[in-house]
Amino acid sequence: MSNTNKDAFNVADLDAALNADDRADLVNVLKNKLQDLAGKHSDVLENLSISVRKRVDVLREIQAHHDELEAKFFEERAALEAKYQKLYQPLYVKRYEIVNGVEVGGATADAESRKQADNEGEEKGVPDFWLTAMKNNEVLAEEISERDEGALKFLQDIKWSRVENPKGFKLEFYFDTNPFFKNSILTKTYHMIDEDEPILEKAIGTEIEWYPGKCLTQKILKKKPKKGSKNAKPITKTEQCESFFNFFSPPQVPEEDEDIDEDAAEELQNLMEQDYDIGSSLSSYGNHSTQFKRTTSVARNPVAMQQKITISNKRGEKLFGVLHETGSAKVAVLCHGFRSSKEYNTIVNLAHVLENNGISAFRFDFSGNGESEGSFLFGNYLSEVEDLRAVTEYFNSVNRAAVVVLGHSKGGNVVLLYASKYHDIPAVVNVSGRYDLKRGLEERLGKNFSERLNKDGYIDIKTRTGEVEYQVTKESMMDRLNTNMHEACLSVDKRCRVLTVHGSADEVIPVEDALEFAKIIPNHQLQIVEGANHGYTIHQDELSSVVLPFIKECIQQAEDVSE
Repeated sequence: MSNTNKDAFNVADLDAALNADDRADLVNVLKNKLQDLAGKHSDVLENLSISVRKRVDVLREIQAHHDELEAKFFEERAALEAKYQKLYQPLYVKRYEIVNGVEVGGATADAESRKQADNEGEEKGVPDFWLTAMKNNEVLAEEISERDEGALKFLQDIKWSRVENPKGFKLEFYFDTNPFFKNSILTKTYHMIDEDEPILEKAIGTEIEWYPGKCLTQKILKKKPKKGSKNAKPITKTEQCESFFNFFSPPQVPEEDEDIDEDAAEELQNLMEQDYDIGSSLSSYGNHSTQFKRTTSVARNPVAMQQKITISNKRGEKLFGVLHETGSAKVAVLCHGFRSSKEYNTIVNLAHVLENNGISAFRFDFSGNGESEGSFLFGNYLSEVEDLRAVTEYFNSVNRAAVVVLGHSKGGNVVLLYASKYHDIPAVVNVSGRYDLKRGLEERLGKNFSERLNKDGYIDIKTRTGEVEYQVTKESMMDRLNTNMHEACLSVDKRCRVLTVHGSADEVIPVEDALEFAKIIPNHQLQIVEGANHGYTIHQDELSSVVLPFIKECIQQAEDVSE
């Protein structure tokens, strides 16, 4: 799995895939790149001795046999899932009848019993069943606002079904007549490029027909007219707001001739993965299959539990996190990337993997991200280092020890910067961090971004619909430009073990950045995950297989020292 080959997928490859009419071309781009690498590897084989080449041929035969068995496994699994989906169906029908008052006392109600229940004023069914079920789901609860609850009280059923052409699955939400929108059924369909290895192509949702003044995904702001203005009427402005019903307007891959820069590509990927996670969570209500789940499936540690923890940083802002508690005194702290959160799929998956191996893991939101207090700031590397410092000090204060800090993407930079300033962490894991922080700015902000910052003092970063997403100030830009990763890496204590993991197909940060880290960090290990993109979308298991042994070894060493 490990190599230092400098052939890497770059942003041009990503653009080629995103701009194609057929989203499946993304897979072709990756395959072609891997074939190029395979061609170079064949040159190496020609230099081997005849006896070694024969052994390699045997290994190829073994791999071919493995592929045949895997194809048979996928075929049999699909048949088994289809069989049990039919067996589950009567149970879902029964559930619908009980929830919506079609049944009384567990048996199908006849007309007389329904009339008697009505006369006695008895509540029908199970009020707010789906709203309660969704709020008890950790992923879905974060998507539901107080305003949404009124509409979700009218939700009668959620159904899952397989889509064959193209491959994928569909979720159907059945609503009773309600004062919010006209639709009786809202649907969300996920189209997959590959059925066996679920690569998301696109998602399509129903356009909601809101009644006037009832739209839950927008809010109307009224401002008083300026003094002296001829128009005395209040000025109204419509803004998007957080709502579960945004689920039916999924993030879209740019169409042909539209450009997408590195930061936008990373953010789009984060949004698509978050949207898919919500869809996967909802699938569990109407489908027992795990075929479309991307996270590692492992048995849960019976003594593990998740505990919400709030920590104050030195600015007095509350940082919200989740501790995957196993009882171990040593803790691994996981840090998310740019405009992400502790709920990012890669971070959550790694936390579960550690948890199931008896290692306590803590994932949290940096200031201005996720649930944590504060305002989001571009750059802000050193402030996030101090957020991480608040976390490590918290565990020290409760007689625990943060032994490993792991960061993905921008979080990878933060953990390295932390190790360069504070020499109290034995081990650091840098997952797909950026080496040169000056890269990608012109693509994101334009070639004249420096002039605009000097003139106006800020640049508004807007969504494709023209809404201001966040602001880049001159101060925050200087924070990024003045953050020198080369100097920071030279300041990392030689006793601190550093693991850098990078995907060979990273379309956001090229794999060459990982090679630069390997050159200058003294106590360093490098692992390249072949074919993995920036988010390790279909390489979660490979990522875990690299990170887990390293963390286990570091924790064991820390325990040996403490004894």
